[in-house]
This record gives sequence, C-alpha cells and structure tokens, in this order.
Amino acid sequence: MLKTGITQVELAILDDVVKQAYVNSGVLKYSRLKEIKDDQWPTLSNVYDELEKLADKDEDKFNRVKDFYYILGSYTHGSNSLFDGHTNVNLKGKIISFDLKPLQSEQEVQSAAYLNTFQYLWDEITKDRHSRKKLFVDEFHFLTLHKAAATFFHQAYKRFRKYNAGAIAGTQQIQDVIEGTTDTGQNIGEAIIGNSYTKVFFGLDGKGVDDVITKLRMTFSDKEKKLLERRRQGEALMIYGSQRAFMRVELTEEELRLIDPEAYQEKYNRETAGQPDYQKRVVLTPSEIDALTTTNRLQR
Repeated sequence: MLKTGITQVELAILDDVVKQAYVNSGVLKYSRLKEIKDDQWPTLSNVYDELEKLADKDEDKFNRVKDFYYILGSYTHGSNSLFDGHTNVNLKGKIISFDLKPLQSEQEVQSAAYLNTFQYLWDEITKDRHSRKKLFVDEFHFLTLHKAAATFFHQAYKRFRKYNAGAIAGTQQIQDVIEGTTDTGQNIGEAIIGNSYTKVFFGLDGKGVDDVITKLRMTFSDKEKKLLERRRQGEALMIYGSQRAFMRVELTEEELRLIDPEAYQEKYNRETAGQPDYQKRVVLTPSEIDALTTTNRLQR
C-alpha cells in the first residue's frame, strides 16, 4: 500500500524483514495475544531499523527494496509519521467511531489508513458468530471512490450476516455509490442494494431516480417517483423486503434542539443553551394515577 507496483521479490524480502522485527520485539515468546501489552508490538520504526541492518548484511537484497526504504522513511521520520507508534485508542468500547473524513485530502496516507481501519473492522466483526455487531457508515459516497474501501464493503454486505452482523450505510450522493467499483471491477452499488433487506430512499432528483432504476434494476410506481422527486425534508420511501411504505420523519423537541438550534428557536421561541425540564410537563389524569397506583399495589 505504501509503494505502487511492488514486485513479488520485494514482498519476499520485506516479509523476512518484518518477521525479524517481530522476533526482536520479543512478542513471539508469548502464547496468548492478551499477554502482550500495546507498547510491546513492533512499529514502523523497527521495520525501518531492520532495513538499515539489511544494507550492511546483504547489499544486493537491500538494493532491491531501497525505494521502499526511502518511502518508509517518510512514515517514520517525515510528514506521515502518524502511523509510527503504538495504539493509544481504546478499542474495547461498545461504540467505536473512526473519523476518516480528514483523509479525503490526504491521498498519500489514505490507502494505508483505509487498510488498517478496514482490516481491523473485518477481523473484529468476523471473529465470532455469536455477539451482535453493527457497522454504521455516514457519507458513504466518499469511501466508494476508493477501490480498496469499495471492495471491503462489497464483501461486508455479502458476508456479514453469516457472522450475526449488519451494515448500514448512508449517502447524499447516490450516483457516486452507483458508479463505484471494487478493485476487480465489480459494481459496489448493485452489491449493496441487492444485499440490503431494508432500504430507505429520501428525496432524489430526476437523474437520481433514473439511475437507481436503470443501473440498480429497481422499480418505482408513479406515486413513489413523485414522492422522491418532490424532495421534501423528512419524507422518504422505505422498502422492507417486498413491502413498501411512505415515511415521514419528524424531530422531537429535544432532537430539534440538539440538531438544529436555529429551527428550534424559531419554532419554540426559546434559547437552546439549557435542556428544558421535560419531567415537569408530564401531567397524569386522576384515572391514570389510580391505575398506576393499583398496578403497583398488585405487584407487591
């Protein structure tokens, strides 16, 4: 991922170099991964050091990977050194968020970051078939422009169900998803739509509707087309298997306060700084109080 056009010979030499970095780190003496602390694993600097040793031990082999050595230097001592270090993120939480948006303008490090992220996600989600896991992806169209990322999601939507897992992807640019391809040329849009039991379509322009129909082989009634092309905020078409229904999303007062403060102030004529005391607004009728009291006595 760091060097394009890398040869099999280079890979074989680098494989030995990386193995030596693991040997020298001492982690191979452990029989259980959980016994190894985060700061005991080898880093890119260790691999870089092993390449320097190779220059002294076997000049011919080093010359074959010299280009990679110089490229790796920018990842250990240069502008891309964010990859050189031990993990400082807690990956044991129930919710883990990966913010990949800053990588959109960092083409140099994008591939390496995607490789690390998606390999971790794949290993984590497929490590067992018992615990339930969900992968949520926002601004999905940015990822489909990258073939390695598109390949990961192509496999995810086809195979996650076998591991008691699911994926939910959201995008405002359906055309980019439709046109995205994997590294083998397969269409990512068809794979995702075809393997999604639940689909929610919000407003689309005329071209967007036509693209979904022609390129994803979906059908919409005239009424459904009008709903989508009308593009009203909060209105959507939900498809669940063979069932279809129109849907309208309305924010609660608290959701509106958190998501759109300006709209909240306009609608409720109050500031958004403090959360209203919603408990004080709960008023029960005498009959409701009596029913709750009676139920409580019976439970005792």
